[in-house]
Amino acid sequence: MNSKDINVARHMLAHCERIERYLSRCNNSLEEFMNDELIQDGVTMQLLAMGELTTHFSDEFKAEYPEEIDWRNFKQLRNVCAHRYGTLDFKIIWDIATLELPQVRSFFDSVTRQ
Repeated sequence: MNSKDINVARHMLAHCERIERYLSRCNNSLEEFMNDELIQDGVTMQLLAMGELTTHFSDEFKAEYPEEIDWRNFKQLRNVCAHRYGTLDFKIIWDIATLELPQVRSFFDSVTRQ
């Protein structure tokens, strides 16, 4: 793994941590999340940025970890957040942030500790 990949992984981890802070501001409550446009915007922007960052990993890095991250869908999430923002289903954003992101965070945490 090269230093650029580690640096990108650190950025991914930082975005995960920001999402965690946003969710804590709504008390990790779906109801509060659904009623707070600022938190919705913050979480969505972090997911968009993470999707964009997936393009900065080397092909070798992605090939080394094909099972840990669904690289293609992460990039597609970025496109959905960017181009279909007005029609986003924030329940899906919530599910991604609360159900999938913990594993993503754990993966990037382990990568940055290597």
